[in-house]
Amino acid sequence: MIGTTLSHFRITEKLGEGGMGEVWRAEDTKLGREVALKVLPEEFAKDPDRMARFEREAKVLGSLNHPNIATLYGLESVSGADSDAGATTFLAMELVDGEDLSERIKRGQIPVDEAIPIALQIADALEAAHEQGIVHRDLKPANIKLADDGVVKVLDFGLAKTWETQGVDSGLSLSPTVTHATAAGVILGTAAYMSPEQARGKNADRRVDIWAFGVVLPEEFSFSKQNFRPVVDISPLGDEMVISADDGEEAMLYRRSLISSDLKPLTGTEGATSPFYSPDGRWIGFSTNDDRVLKKVSIDGGQVITLAKGEWGGGSWGEDETILEADRRYSAPALSPDGKTLAMIVEDENPDIWLLDLERRVLNRLTSTPRSELSPLWFPDGRRLAFVVDDPPFNLYQVPADGSAPPTALLQSPVDSYADAFSADGRWLAVRQNRPDSASDLELLSLGNGMEPTTLRATPFDEKNSTFSPDGRYIAYESNDTDRPEIYIQGLHEEGGRMQLSSSGGMRPRWGRNGELFFWRGRDLIAVDIRTAPRLVIGDPQVLFSIDSHATNVSPEYDVTADGQRFIITRTPDVSRPREIRVVLNWFTELERLAGPGGAR
Repeated sequence: MIGTTLSHFRITEKLGEGGMGEVWRAEDTKLGREVALKVLPEEFAKDPDRMARFEREAKVLGSLNHPNIATLYGLESVSGADSDAGATTFLAMELVDGEDLSERIKRGQIPVDEAIPIALQIADALEAAHEQGIVHRDLKPANIKLADDGVVKVLDFGLAKTWETQGVDSGLSLSPTVTHATAAGVILGTAAYMSPEQARGKNADRRVDIWAFGVVLPEEFSFSKQNFRPVVDISPLGDEMVISADDGEEAMLYRRSLISSDLKPLTGTEGATSPFYSPDGRWIGFSTNDDRVLKKVSIDGGQVITLAKGEWGGGSWGEDETILEADRRYSAPALSPDGKTLAMIVEDENPDIWLLDLERRVLNRLTSTPRSELSPLWFPDGRRLAFVVDDPPFNLYQVPADGSAPPTALLQSPVDSYADAFSADGRWLAVRQNRPDSASDLELLSLGNGMEPTTLRATPFDEKNSTFSPDGRYIAYESNDTDRPEIYIQGLHEEGGRMQLSSSGGMRPRWGRNGELFFWRGRDLIAVDIRTAPRLVIGDPQVLFSIDSHATNVSPEYDVTADGQRFIITRTPDVSRPREIRVVLNWFTELERLAGPGGAR
């Protein structure tokens, strides 16, 4: 593209790319100024839904006129010189030179006299957008540009949503709730900056921007979230604490009794951060700043023992000796067929797939791409995983579980596609696809027959979260064709027919290898014993337990072991818990004062 002229813009440099296209530096040959061009890829320009979202971004930006919001100069479409070539559609926007806020944070702590003006300008930009009825929905440091002259520009309103306000057009081009991706239940935004409501897929208003702004502020005034680690922990008996502190050179761990001010250094813990006690209080776990390796050391000192490699940032030590990463968000758990490995999504700015070896307690990253990876699914042989990548559109990829090769395409489609389940024999993959003329439909992909999907269920309603019976003769799925989600079973091939399984609501079914079908009804996890041979026999639903589980429209967010006895469930953290530790010293003296002379001892 460099050297190419689009209309009167001559492209000079590539600046980057995102979910809605590539961004280029260009020269405006008419006005003699530099601009930024956001170019929609040709293959997506043919998709009416992608074009609608692109035009929405143009309308959103065009309605905003504020010094802290990047200016839109125009939306243009230029035909190629080759008659067979399609048109190139692009936005011409204000070019903002300088680093973004995430880059500035990485350089070190921002002084208060520099951080406050940045924060005020971000707030001014959001206020101006909100007064126009526009929500950004993806505010984060990477979308905040710091111009060389000190002016702050909020970028990338491509995920913005407009709600009903007087004088604001609320039609298709401004409402992602009726565009293809959002109608399919895809949550737009960046996980680390989402409010709980946005993460659950609920309607977003200006408060999601306020939440994101509240997440950005601590990063700006302190240090990046990637570098934030707790520096103190209290022992299980409550009689001492461990502190990560430095003497001006390098941090290390120190023990301190709660009735003394003396610090006892633990040699060999240089560079340590994020300390935490074992349940019996005899060991201290920690990670290191340089290599993020998980280690432990006795409270009495001695040899430091390495527990696990990876990118650890502290942990939580359970009674069963399991240590889990404490300051990360996990989603989409998927057990391998042999039950020895747990695949999951670790939700950083770009969610990636990680594998946890359940025997060795080692957590390793499997994928690392600039795009978001979602919903890992094991092939029946346990050697590969299928997963969703936000290309866009959402498409299916596969990767060897041992990481011996990079991800490759499994299914490329012009519409959003999600892998729901494999049949036990590995012949079929149930795929959910979202088309403009319907909601989400179910397709069967034959893995040995040209990879062409065939329609299993296509209606005006949402059919999703499908799962195969162990013998592959039936498939269960969730549908809302009665105006609320219910669970249905449909025969495959010669079995034919479908029947409604649940009667008072049901979501996210999973068919266990022991023949039980599990699904959620509110907080209750329901189990139904089902026999499929020689004929279909369905038992009575039984409530196994009740729990507040986390759910998305992309993944069921739970899995079950082969024997149906244990479950791995994603839960939303309790944000209402206290986030500070208060230590009261010399409390015996205070107790004596309160008791008075001659009081009980």
